[in-house]
Amino acid sequence: MGHIFEPYAANAIPIILNKLGDKVTEVKAAAEEALKAVLSVICPQGLAVVMPTIVEVLNSRSTWQASVGCLTSIAAKVQSAGRTQIAAMIPAIMSACIEALSDTKPEVQEAA
Repeated sequence: MGHIFEPYAANAIPIILNKLGDKVTEVKAAAEEALKAVLSVICPQGLAVVMPTIVEVLNSRSTWQASVGCLTSIAAKVQSAGRTQIAAMIPAIMSACIEALSDTKPEVQEAA
């Protein structure tokens, strides 16, 4: 995929994250692999486009699996990004993570 895919990642990520909660095991597995692949091609500068989308899906509370996927995606990208790229997004990220700490699912709380 490479960096050519980056502009489309913001549109693909919500769909992929929501499929993490699918009842069909094969769909879940494919969504996990797709999420890894998409996140691997996002450069630190591309976080400005992708991170708000991930936070939006997390705030929508669609499925607990999507919430866990959002939180693990946030953790992975925050660790790999530089301070400059992530600094402006910290308030939105922290707000969403703090809210996830009070989720009823222990898996979401642990991921937060």
